[in-house]
Amino acid sequence: GAGVLTGPLNGARRGGASAVPDLRGMTQALARYHCGLRGLSVRFSGIGSTVVSQEPDPGESVSDGREVACVLERPEFASVTDLTAMPLRQAMLLRQLTDHKLALFHR
Repeated sequence: GAGVLTGPLNGARRGGASAVPDLRGMTQALARYHCGLRGLSVRFSGIGSTVVSQEPDPGESVSDGREVACVLERPEFASVTDLTAMPLRQAMLLRQLTDHKLALFHR
C-alpha cells in the first residue's frame, strides 16, 4: 500500500500538527510559500502586498490544513521587518524579493 510521510519539515511539522510561521513583514508569495511548507492554507484581506497581522498567532500549534488569515497593507505603511530575528536564509530571500520589487518599481 501507499505510505504516508510524516515528520519534521523545516522543524515545523509534527504528525498532523504544524507551528504557525511568523508571516508579518512577508509578501503574499512568501507567506503562501511558508504556509504551504507546513500544510496550511492562507487567506489574505486588505490592500497592499505586505502582511501586517495574522491569526492564528506565530508559533501556535494547529492541525494540518488550518487556514491562516493575513491582513495586508502597502509596504510604506507596514512596519519594518526585524531581519535579525530571522534565519539567515529567510532574511536573504526577503531582501532579494524586496530589492527585485524596488528595481521593478523604479524602472
